[in-house]
Amino acid sequence: MTRVKRIAVMAHFDPAGDMPVRTQRLIRQLLDVVDRLVIVSTGLRPDAFEPNDSRITVILRQNVGYDFYSLKVGIESILDLWAYDELIVANDSIYMFRDHGFKDVFERMAGANCDMWAMTVSRQIAPHAQSYFIVFRKSLILTRAFARFWRDVRVLDSKWEIILNYEVGMTQQFIAQGARVESAFKPTFLDYVNIAWRLAGRRRQIQPFQFLVELLHWRRVKASNLTHYLWDKVALQLGFLKCEVLRDNPNKLRMHGLASVVGVEHVAEIETEMERMRVGRPAPVALGSGGAANPVSILLPEFQLRSIIPADLRAECAIVVHLYHVDLADEIGDYLDNVIAPVDVFVSVKNVQDYYEAKRVFDERGRKVFLYVHENIGRDVGPFISLLNSGLLSRYLCVCKIHSKKSVYSDKGHSWRDSLFNSLLGNSYRVFKIVEAFRQNPACGIIGPDDAFVTHPRFWGGNEARLRILAARVGVPDEEVSLGFFAGTMFWFRPAALDGIRALNVQLSDFEPEAGQRDATLAHVLERAFSLAARHLGFYSASTAALDRPLDPAQFSNRGVMVLDAQ
Repeated sequence: MTRVKRIAVMAHFDPAGDMPVRTQRLIRQLLDVVDRLVIVSTGLRPDAFEPNDSRITVILRQNVGYDFYSLKVGIESILDLWAYDELIVANDSIYMFRDHGFKDVFERMAGANCDMWAMTVSRQIAPHAQSYFIVFRKSLILTRAFARFWRDVRVLDSKWEIILNYEVGMTQQFIAQGARVESAFKPTFLDYVNIAWRLAGRRRQIQPFQFLVELLHWRRVKASNLTHYLWDKVALQLGFLKCEVLRDNPNKLRMHGLASVVGVEHVAEIETEMERMRVGRPAPVALGSGGAANPVSILLPEFQLRSIIPADLRAECAIVVHLYHVDLADEIGDYLDNVIAPVDVFVSVKNVQDYYEAKRVFDERGRKVFLYVHENIGRDVGPFISLLNSGLLSRYLCVCKIHSKKSVYSDKGHSWRDSLFNSLLGNSYRVFKIVEAFRQNPACGIIGPDDAFVTHPRFWGGNEARLRILAARVGVPDEEVSLGFFAGTMFWFRPAALDGIRALNVQLSDFEPEAGQRDATLAHVLERAFSLAARHLGFYSASTAALDRPLDPAQFSNRGVMVLDAQ
């Protein structure tokens, strides 16, 4: 028989940065069947593991994107992947207890007529190879579908999204391209009957016919997780158990026969290791919470606003984009292309997944942007205030503030966004005239879309009382407080005109948690404060229809807003 040349990529994560005994046993088992092993870890301590085999390569990376991104990193590091007959991708979520267990499985699968196989195949959602251990053969490795799939893997924050897009999605994509998929573990009809019995669980003590009820839901039975409900049979055939079952037993299965399956000598080790994993498990992060618990505060520095190096900012003008809807990146890119003079572009996104998607879009367009992740709070105003407070904008003659506004509550949302973008960035000549207005008129503080400036009292909404309080903090006497602002919060401005807002030192904790509000939040109050604060410092606001003179609020007294008037 011709010798099969194999390489493996193993994703490793341990909250304490350890390489525990169970994982080292897994590594030895992999080395039984491969020529090379690439370990990609998201937190391995330097003193925790010393590779004593020249076949092992260890790659350390940021702790983002879960196992699939580690696998992508590992695969992309293999420059001669074409030279291997088989590629194994695996993670450290299993507990091996049998010596040379992988060798036995590979011998059994050697004659399988397939392009990829997994230890187990799940029928949940759609048939798919479970990603804790998959083997790809050269017939699939050398295809465009394989290269395209791994090229397109990006950081996702949601484990459920990863399952849908990558675990389920990968198998389905390859099947659609004609790939043949096999499983090392093949459940029988009686195995599924056993699953139905275990699904009934303790309830059968109360409801004797629960077992029959489960049998009637045969599709649900067949979609059950084999590594959970058939843990003992999987262990006996394949030589391992899923750590999740040992650590949490999420389905409350009876596991009294564990010692007879794994051997008495392994029971104490399992109990010790599972307790270590329970204690070391990181606490869940509450999305939208403030302070140190918020998800942005635990991001690696390269994703944060503070990663932007002031010395890299060299243009005279800047554009600030909050890209909540990352699917609008291309559309916004089209408008950015209308700025032919050098300009620094700041782009904030709400999570790491969107960071990588935005980076891909702007990289493909050849547009350099200063990209950062900002907590989803304060709508577009929260990220803008953080950037304003950083002092990075103070160096510019003028700055354009826009965001990926959809106004989904109105069927005219798209038209209004186009109108706002077109007024501010519609063509290179328009941008040139706006910049020249700031250059020629030192008192010009803000320039916004002519059809977005509103003064009618109905646009106070529920914000007047809070605006008066905020204006007092800026130094505006109460009798000078009046309504006049650019609805949609998109405009050009001179940074000095907003020094009063910056002096407030508004913090993210001052904003309300995101709950779909359409009025009466700090973001809505600040929207109405920008022109007012600029006026207090001696700067005027102008419209794109008359760049060289202050706008007259009286002329806008009957002006409405497209997306609101349509309701």
